[in-house]
Amino acid sequence: MGIQIEFPKNFERYVDMGQKAMKERNFAQAAEYFLKAYEIEQDFPLNFLIANTLFDIGEYKQALNLAKEFEEDYHSHLEYFSFYIQLLALNRQFIEAHREINTRIYEGEENEMEELVRLKKEVRHNELLFRQFERKKIEELKNEISLLPEKEYFQQMIEVKKMSLLTQEDFLEVARNFLANENVQILVRSWILEMLVVMGVQEEMEFLWVDKSVQKIKPNETTLPYQTKSYQQVFQELDELLGQNDPILMVNLMEEVRIFFAVIFPLSDSIITNPEVWAKSFLVDFWGEYDLIQEVEELQKEILEKSQWRRGVLLGMDSV
Repeated sequence: MGIQIEFPKNFERYVDMGQKAMKERNFAQAAEYFLKAYEIEQDFPLNFLIANTLFDIGEYKQALNLAKEFEEDYHSHLEYFSFYIQLLALNRQFIEAHREINTRIYEGEENEMEELVRLKKEVRHNELLFRQFERKKIEELKNEISLLPEKEYFQQMIEVKKMSLLTQEDFLEVARNFLANENVQILVRSWILEMLVVMGVQEEMEFLWVDKSVQKIKPNETTLPYQTKSYQQVFQELDELLGQNDPILMVNLMEEVRIFFAVIFPLSDSIITNPEVWAKSFLVDFWGEYDLIQEVEELQKEILEKSQWRRGVLLGMDSV
């Protein structure tokens, strides 16, 4: 009896078989072969090929999930970006599609504007069709989301992401109810407000801030937390003080900074008037090697005051 030899899986062989199936217009079979190749080696060209093949056979959800594995690459060129937006729209992720397009419009090249405007119109058209013909599904989702204030903090952070499956009109309706609701946790309210900022919403909104004061905010005139002048200044101060000494701690510390700036959003620039003091207040809490004694007495007091206020705000997050 001869010995059976199991040959190793061959990446090129699966790709060739997939391309042959494509020529025969057997797209389902082609996708199967390409996915087998993808199990062996993952790269963007193959990812894009598979996503397009899945698109052709109507497997939009699987195509989008796959594309998100190389999301940065899909932003590298307008052709890839346009396809990625199509996938978002076909998966009814209209808010995310608008957010992506708006961000690229603000940051993109002039020669991309015509295509980006076309994309935005296309997404809006699909969104309006969905809103017209799928009211029952939308209302069911809104009813589900309406229960969010009754849930625990971490569950709220999960549930709020379902809002991205709403249309812009329905998102705004839910946002109005949540932004000033004290039973909705502060980081959840901040996330909703950030989405409204990226969407460029012009309507004035009432926002319950961390101290329970109600702020009137126009999202289209508001800067995202991590784009504010104060955030950039605190980051620069920390980088100068810590970056070269302990880059790993710097990464962990910046996560704490991001949470704090999300909590005090959108008023950080009016609060962080002395970035150096605020940066050192973080070091007092998170870097054991930082010696506060080296600071003059008056500055020591101010640093400790900022540290205490910040800790109080973060500890009180669960109640605001």
